Order: sequence, then C-alpha cells, then structure tokens
Amino acid sequence: MKVVIGVDESLSSRNAIDLFLKLRFAAPQAIFVHVIESVMPDGSFVDFPDDHPLGALMRESMSEGEKLLGRAHRRSMAFGVEAKVEIVKGNPAQVLQEVATRESADLIVVGCNRRSRLDDLILGGTPRTLLHEAPQSLLVVRSPVLRIGPLRGVFAVDHREEPEEFVDALLQLKPGGIGCLDVLTINEAGHRELASVSRLPAPVADVCSWIDEGIRSKNVALADRLSSLGADCRAVVMEGDMPACAIAIAANRAHADFIVVGAKRHGFLDRHLGRSVSKGLLASDRRALLVLRPKEEKQSSVADMPSP
Repeated sequence: MKVVIGVDESLSSRNAIDLFLKLRFAAPQAIFVHVIESVMPDGSFVDFPDDHPLGALMRESMSEGEKLLGRAHRRSMAFGVEAKVEIVKGNPAQVLQEVATRESADLIVVGCNRRSRLDDLILGGTPRTLLHEAPQSLLVVRSPVLRIGPLRGVFAVDHREEPEEFVDALLQLKPGGIGCLDVLTINEAGHRELASVSRLPAPVADVCSWIDEGIRSKNVALADRLSSLGADCRAVVMEGDMPACAIAIAANRAHADFIVVGAKRHGFLDRHLGRSVSKGLLASDRRALLVLRPKEEKQSSVADMPSP
C-alpha cells in the first residue's frame, strides 16, 4: 500500500509521522511530501533574481524542506518502511491530493495545527479541506501518542449505514500496531423514540434494551472480523444525543490513542450545521482521527459518516 504524508516544520507533523510508523501498516510505501506555498497574493510563483529578498526566502524554504524530508526519510527507514520524498510548490491540500491520486495511494497522513475555531470555520485548513475533498482515507494527527507498545483505538460505526465496508477498508490497510480496539455504536435518542412508537410487543424499557442488544450483537460480529488484525476487539454500545461528544467520551473511557470513523457523502449544509461527526471530532478532540473511505468510494469526494 502507498501512503502520502505531508511534512512541515510543525510538531503535529512530527506526531503524524510517528503515529503512522507506530500503526505498522502492512508493507507500506511512504511518500513524504513537503509543500512550498506561494508568497504572492494571487498564489502564483515568480522566479525572483538571486539578490531579491523573496528569491532568498524561496531558497531558504527549499533548503528547510529538504532537511525536513531527510529527517522523515531516515526515521522511516529506521522502522523498515520504504520511502521516497518530494518537494512541490502549490497549495498543500491540493498538492497532497494530486500526489495521492498520481501514486494511487490508499491513505493520506497529515498533522493538524489547529488555531481557533473561528479561523477553522472561515479559513478551513489542510486537514479540513482533505476531510471534505480527498477521495483517499485520511489520518489526521494533532497530539503525540506517548504509549509504548500496541495502541488503543475506538472504531465508531453506524448500523443505519453499511459498516461492513468500513471494516473492509481498515482490514485492507492492515495496521499491525493496534493492541485494543473498541467497536462502538452510539444509540441516539432518535432510535429510542422510534422504538417507543413502534408496534413491538414490549414495554418501552424492554424495547430499548432489545435495541441495545441487537446493536451489540452486530458489533460483536464486526469485532470478530477485526480481531484478524491481532487486536483485542470488543463490542460497545453507548447512549448519546450528540454522536461526536459521545464518541469522545467513549474514547476517554477506553484510554484510546485514536478514533476511527467511516466516510460518507455530506452536503454543504450538513457539514456546516454540525451534522458531520468527523468534523466535530476534528474540531473538539485532540486524539488522532482516521477517516476511512472504501475503495469503491474513492472516485468521488466525500465527507464522513453522519452519526457513528
């Protein structure tokens, strides 16, 4: 499998490289990409003479990029991961998508340098743009993962969708560095309200319990499949009206290092009215977020599953 990894001078970029290596994907080929952005208002690139201040700035940027890529390459090789490097001029999100498409990559990895929520809302940012537009699976990393040894994760699934295809996507990536993985479903109030007005021959309390057990049994089946990764997988069901918050709470309880969600197409209003779970997690949780996109979905732009 091929993985495109954005490299810059930030701490989150180093954290992203570290987590990528700790996850130990099966036989990965890493493509480290450093993007040099334009200093011109229109985003263009001009060949300034050597004695021009902007020409000196561009040379300095190229030199710094080469150093960053050199460190990333050496660290990758130390883990036995095949790697190559590229320096490209342009917009970071666009460049990473173009390289990933050209290389037929399965995954894009980036750090997340979050500023303020207002900045993210107005300006976006590379992770957010990739979340909305990239057809590849996406791993976004902010904080360092300090755990020594196998990692712990939470895989949030929504049975109103088709979680099996996202399980397939994770199995295809074959991460070998996971020790524990909770297969989590948030049983939202909407499910319970639906059950209370249905014609099931049981009191509402029994219906709610019946729904939880039904969800749990489905999660057990998914956990059994995911156990082929060598991880201790268990089924978890939680109640919650706000999926992103509930997922974060479950991740806290599990002492998770990362969260996994499935990607699904969303419209503009869905994303900006807060119906996108991955967007909510990206904005509010400091754990790494792995957004899976099945291979058959990678020809179209997608955002994320609405309510795992």
